[in-house]
Amino acid sequence: MNYLTVSAALYVALLWGAYRMLTSENEMEKKTGRTHTVVFVALILVITALKVWLSQTFFGHSSDMSLFSAWADLGRHESVREFYGPLGAEYFVDYPPLYLYVLTVIGRLAELFHISFGSDAYTALIKLVPVLADTVSALVVFKLAYDEFGKKTAGILSLALLFNPAYILNSVFWGQIDGLYTLMIFWLIFSVYRKRYFQAAVAFAVGMLTKPQMIIFLPLLGFWLIYDVISEFKEEKHFLSLQKFLLGLLASAAITVAAAIPIFGLDFGRFFALYKEAAGQYPYASLNAANVFGAFGLNWADTAGTFLGISYQSWGFIGIILTSLTIGLGTFFAQNRSGVLILGGFNILSIYMLAHTMHERYMFPLILILLVIYIYTRDKRMLFAFGAATVLSFIQTGITLLDNEGFISFPEQSFIALSWVHIIFFGYMAVVWYKMVIHDDVKLPEMRTPKIICIEKNGDKVRCTKKDFIIVSVLTLAYGVSAFVHLGSMSAPETGFRPEAPGETVILDFGEEQEFDRINFFLGWIDRRDSDSEVERSLSVSFGIDPAEGEENAELIFGDATELVVDSVFNWNGFFAQERGRFMKITVDEGNFFINEIACFDGEQNLISPVAAISENSTANLMFDEQDKAVYEYTWYDGTYFDEVYHPRTAYEYINGIWPYENTHPPLGKLIISLGMMIFGVNPFGWRFFGTLCGVLMVPVSFLLGKQILKDSKWAFVASFLFTFDFMHLSQTRLATIDSFTALFAMLMYYFMYQYTKQNFYDGGVKRTLLPLGLSGLFFGIGVATKWQGVYAGIGLGVLFFWTLLKRFFEYRAAKEGRLVGDADKILKQFVPNLIKTLAAAVVFFIVVPFVIYFLSYLPIILSDAADISYFWDNQQTMLSYHSQLTETHPYGSPWWSWPLDMRPLYAYNPNWDFVPETQAQGISSFGNPLVWWLTIPSMGFLIYLSVKGKRNAEMNTILVGFGALYLPWVLISRQAFIYHFFPCVIFVTLAIAYGLREILKRYPIAKIPIRAYLVCVLVLFIAFYPVLTGMRIPAWYADALTWLPSWVLG
Repeated sequence: MNYLTVSAALYVALLWGAYRMLTSENEMEKKTGRTHTVVFVALILVITALKVWLSQTFFGHSSDMSLFSAWADLGRHESVREFYGPLGAEYFVDYPPLYLYVLTVIGRLAELFHISFGSDAYTALIKLVPVLADTVSALVVFKLAYDEFGKKTAGILSLALLFNPAYILNSVFWGQIDGLYTLMIFWLIFSVYRKRYFQAAVAFAVGMLTKPQMIIFLPLLGFWLIYDVISEFKEEKHFLSLQKFLLGLLASAAITVAAAIPIFGLDFGRFFALYKEAAGQYPYASLNAANVFGAFGLNWADTAGTFLGISYQSWGFIGIILTSLTIGLGTFFAQNRSGVLILGGFNILSIYMLAHTMHERYMFPLILILLVIYIYTRDKRMLFAFGAATVLSFIQTGITLLDNEGFISFPEQSFIALSWVHIIFFGYMAVVWYKMVIHDDVKLPEMRTPKIICIEKNGDKVRCTKKDFIIVSVLTLAYGVSAFVHLGSMSAPETGFRPEAPGETVILDFGEEQEFDRINFFLGWIDRRDSDSEVERSLSVSFGIDPAEGEENAELIFGDATELVVDSVFNWNGFFAQERGRFMKITVDEGNFFINEIACFDGEQNLISPVAAISENSTANLMFDEQDKAVYEYTWYDGTYFDEVYHPRTAYEYINGIWPYENTHPPLGKLIISLGMMIFGVNPFGWRFFGTLCGVLMVPVSFLLGKQILKDSKWAFVASFLFTFDFMHLSQTRLATIDSFTALFAMLMYYFMYQYTKQNFYDGGVKRTLLPLGLSGLFFGIGVATKWQGVYAGIGLGVLFFWTLLKRFFEYRAAKEGRLVGDADKILKQFVPNLIKTLAAAVVFFIVVPFVIYFLSYLPIILSDAADISYFWDNQQTMLSYHSQLTETHPYGSPWWSWPLDMRPLYAYNPNWDFVPETQAQGISSFGNPLVWWLTIPSMGFLIYLSVKGKRNAEMNTILVGFGALYLPWVLISRQAFIYHFFPCVIFVTLAIAYGLREILKRYPIAKIPIRAYLVCVLVLFIAFYPVLTGMRIPAWYADALTWLPSWVLG
């Protein structure tokens, strides 16, 4: 599913580039140059050959391709009469005769060239006809567009079809013949458009012999024939169209008879029964078609089902009748002949959306027809519709194919959502086509001519005022208090008992018999260097009483042992004992770990401390040397939770020169965590300090980034305010993982890259541009050394960097062409040397410096006794293997598309319910403020809309590129992901919201009050949800009230 989405997005981007080329005026549109046409046609044939080769790499839809292969083999060995006989019934032959003849020829060719059944070559041969049909479609588009526009447009449009992902998926990978069927549909519609009714009748007959669905075009053919006959009668043209059509009917009858007799003989009853059986073959409302039925959850629902007392089948027929009536009305009210093409497109889409028993591929023919409509109307909306129809058809067909082959499982709710997207598209196209047919409303593309341009000056420095400083200080202080308060205990046991061998036992003497109610152990570091990969350890605990009087030297007798698994490093683990005794025997499963402290409590929760340890191990006494740090009721406040069991533990290993346990991310983030542990101790506050401090620093950085991009303190405050009081900003930075650092460094690298994009090396030289570029590279290196997600951010930096250089090239080209206002000679002299210097600097800043930082982050472990230089290289392979091969799932994992919808919070802390009353709730959930995250799609969509409308600027580009670079790579990642992976994107979401609100306020000044109310609501939600973000214990009813979605777990 991820690759389908990315492929569709890339095609849309290429299509947008093609549209820009179509609307640029140049000399390429001239129709001279036959050689170029020949070369282009040769290119199409080469691409076709590549498609044929590619087709054998994937078998295709297992059911369809198995049947096609079997039918070809049947035609290869048996008479064609067998197709609809007893033998054909075994092969489920349900296609009309024409394609069966084609498959028979393919089977005979396979026999002629000794191509074995089931081989890759056989697969390619089966798919050859649909692949060639796609090529013919591309050549048809080229010819039509060449006659109407010229070679540039013809080339672009034909390549847009040849590389169309829906076409490639359908023919090359699936192996279906919709491309061939689409040619029949085009032949019919285009023949009616040109009043070639002889050809139209033949096309209809050939189409019916290919697929029975061709019957849906009978109303289009009939209404336009009637319209033309009436028009000719008025013009006294002696019914020319009717005469042609009647001759066409005779030819069609001859073709039909010729196709039927070899199989059915003169038994035409069996021939027509074939079509009747086909009509009732699939009694389902929808067969994976994302249409009206799919939108209401009726995919694969029996057509006998009812809605409002009317069966789904009847609703489908109602849809067909409405479509036919609309075509009839459109025919007689059409303003010009292009109405034939438009109504043909409407016929395809409307039947697909409203009729029953539709398959997922039945919208496919619309793609070609939309291109033909554009060629003859030049309405730019048809190009956009072409792109939309391509994406929808590609995704829907791809989902069905991948789901059928077991690659994905597409949820029903997602299919319903996709169906509603189709309904929106249908509604839009219906309105557009109505205007085009009835009112001749055509939107022509605006041609772009080369412009006179000026040199872009260096951007003015954005300076912060005293008021800005006060605002940021207040915001930072407010957030800092909320983040640091009750962050974690500053006291945790740090010394402990280390068993030296598996099965080692230590006996604790409490001096006298005690009533034990609860036993807690604080698990310290676990040494995995010479052990298995298990994280947890286990130990058994049993109790013994005083020996009888006079038996002081007698062997102690202990009761049954209680097994305890301890798996949370630097955390308390415990159990209720309810035992009596003076002695406690602890037996470990294996050595190589620390029990930093034991805490025993009686029924009144009073601490019971040992007085001695009976053991040959000298560290046994360290198990009860920090009794002042013992806790009865422990929570996240007293130890690690979620991924803190990895990162602080590894930070501890860096401090002590031990082989690091967590090696799936680069070291820098864990080194920063270790700094806090060295300052404050190995305790929750120590390992959380610098992550939380990063969260606090994000507040002023978010303001500075907003001030740079939005150029206004007011809107910078809005962006910073939204970011500050986002839920994840709080919950994720209070957690001692490396994601806080990644987000901060991403913000800083984009802050300085944006500054670079506002510099021009023509205005002040290259030297002035190097400082922001170098600082961006510095933080890029720091980010990558923290987490590979920094590489994603680097993709966006590269886009902004090269876009800036491209602007310098445009200025250079304008100077060369005499279109530049300014000192053109200066630019012509400076461009090449400035470009070389800039590229050289970029290599240093974004390759050399990051590599040095990345390597230096490994020095603490390389210089220790635990590892050597080989660890650096081995760890890269370890990380790559881990992230590419990870298949484990997690109950609170979530797919990338759900993050902006805030659908599945990470329930990071699940408390020990021994301590939580039934009427209360507790937990830590990491997710976004709904009032911020739910505006992700509208705000980003608004910026994209402005960009498409030609209102792009550097500010908008930075927001979109930064967001896309940090978010879109997750579309390609199939491993388990979590909602916190969206955290680095949030700053760009808040900038986009602030940008959109600013534009709204410009147009509607009255929006000031709703905007202020919105900010207040964001803050109110932050305060309301604060307990579930920070692990406070709250009434259960309060947690239930905050659970807005059933997928939220808040305690």
